[in-house]
Amino acid sequence: MNTAHPDRVNKQGGVALITVLLIVAICSLLATQLISQQHIQFRRTLNQLQGDRAFHYVLSAEEWGREILIRDANENQQDNYNDDWAAVLPPMEVDGGMMLLAAQEMHGRFNINNLVINGVVDNKQVEIFQRLLENLELEPNLVWPLVDWLDSNEEVVGPFGAEHDSYSELTPPYRPANQAMINPDELAAVQGYTPIILAALVDHVVALPVLNAGTPTATLFNVNFITEPLLRSLSAKMASASVEEVLQEAIDDGFNSINDFLNAIDDANPEITGLSSSIDRTLLSVQSEYFLLEYQGDFEPVVLKSHSIMHRDSDANVRIINRAQGEYYSVTTAIY
Repeated sequence: MNTAHPDRVNKQGGVALITVLLIVAICSLLATQLISQQHIQFRRTLNQLQGDRAFHYVLSAEEWGREILIRDANENQQDNYNDDWAAVLPPMEVDGGMMLLAAQEMHGRFNINNLVINGVVDNKQVEIFQRLLENLELEPNLVWPLVDWLDSNEEVVGPFGAEHDSYSELTPPYRPANQAMINPDELAAVQGYTPIILAALVDHVVALPVLNAGTPTATLFNVNFITEPLLRSLSAKMASASVEEVLQEAIDDGFNSINDFLNAIDDANPEITGLSSSIDRTLLSVQSEYFLLEYQGDFEPVVLKSHSIMHRDSDANVRIINRAQGEYYSVTTAIY
């Protein structure tokens, strides 16, 4: 009877044990990879579903904004802080998460695109913007590279202007847009507009279309929402005027007409002769056309921030002219 040598048996047993351990290790590794991939796929699917849910709430929010703006236009001919659309809404619990909504009008700030209307520099708007820069303790000549960015030609306008030659020498080089802006973030690409300057400007500027029924026309300033530095920029005399009472009245009750606003300016500054007449009333309004709807949806694990710009025409028709993710008013250092 043949018997195996004990050493050989031990070696064969050791090899078998190692083989089993390797098989177990490989199976464990494969199982771990499969579970990991399944988990990633699950999270990806969940993110997509929650992202879709959040986006559809964006569309619902826009419908809410449209309806409330139409109703407001049918009820009164002024826009002020007492309107329903201007009310601060608390966080809303919705199916699957939370939603925040905030609406604001866009005529209380300086419209960058007003500087160039139909290819022509608007000198009145240039002067107002320069005074705004001065009131914010910024260099007033910053208006000129902005004008060059907006106009359609390659001719340098004013001191410190900048066209293609200036931008082509940068690293990386790029070209000026030579067209109207869509978002004030684009200021970051204009020569001279550093992050510090953008931070000072962000609460006082906006970028709105200047087409009114197909005709290029500067958008008006709504005196019920105008910021203090911009109010002081409406004329040279306004720089030294007392405006606190006027701004408070705009917040508390709102002005029903431009005459009421101008009378309030004079009443608050009886020592300044001809103050209200120094303001170009054709640039003012108590109504707004453009509104910003900001949305944030928190649907675990997705948080979606977006904004929509809504336009309401004289017939109370409301349409969405722009929709994008992220915040509309922000400071960026990005360039093209």
